[in-house]
Amino acid sequence: MRENSIGIFADSGDGLEATRMIKIDRDRFDAEITKMAYALFYHSYGKQWGKELFIGTNSMLCEDGKIEELGELINETKEVISACGIENSCPLKGSNPEVFKYRFIETENPDEPILQMIFYEGFEVWVFVKK
Repeated sequence: MRENSIGIFADSGDGLEATRMIKIDRDRFDAEITKMAYALFYHSYGKQWGKELFIGTNSMLCEDGKIEELGELINETKEVISACGIENSCPLKGSNPEVFKYRFIETENPDEPILQMIFYEGFEVWVFVKK
């Protein structure tokens, strides 16, 4: 058993299910996701993304068991995307979508799109430009 994991019960949609929760090095996670975000921006727009970024997810919990602050913003953003039909006008991209897919969601400022990344058809990471 990993020293940094604990047993928990999580809601699977069909009730509680036994699983494990691991503690991650959040600074390292954010640094690696930031590198991916810069690479995807360059791939998509052909220029560097010269912005400082926030990395967030609604799937990871803080040590107190609550969703992180950006997780709440992500949930609100997903509601707006769904209500506005952005999902249809801005499809997800990726050559192996079961493993990884992404989309840039345009905002009022063309240099500040929101990046949504989905790993293994469920784990979402969102990238926002720091203001």
